[in-house]
Amino acid sequence: MIMSTGLNFSLAAIVQDQGPEGIYVDVQGHDDNDDVVGNVTYNNQSSGNVRIESIYVHGENITTQGRIVIHMDIPAGTKKQIFVILRDKKGKPAKASVAVHYE
Repeated sequence: MIMSTGLNFSLAAIVQDQGPEGIYVDVQGHDDNDDVVGNVTYNNQSSGNVRIESIYVHGENITTQGRIVIHMDIPAGTKKQIFVILRDKKGKPAKASVAVHYE
């Protein structure tokens, strides 16, 4: 006989949702008059570790550009700030795009 407890859950429900999955630029708290454009953040909501080899950054009105080698592990279910993208000229809008290269 199989008994049911009535409890249904999944692994995704166990891992706390901390924003978008994967790599993104968190611009919360920063505006055009700030030296900082945003924080490059990785949110790993998967059940396994993620190993990042490098991150590519490009955009407009930013000083942080190019390939940045980081060799970092992001544990399962965690969100980690990796580095900060800086604005070139205060008072002007900035755009930033990031791409991750995994090991």
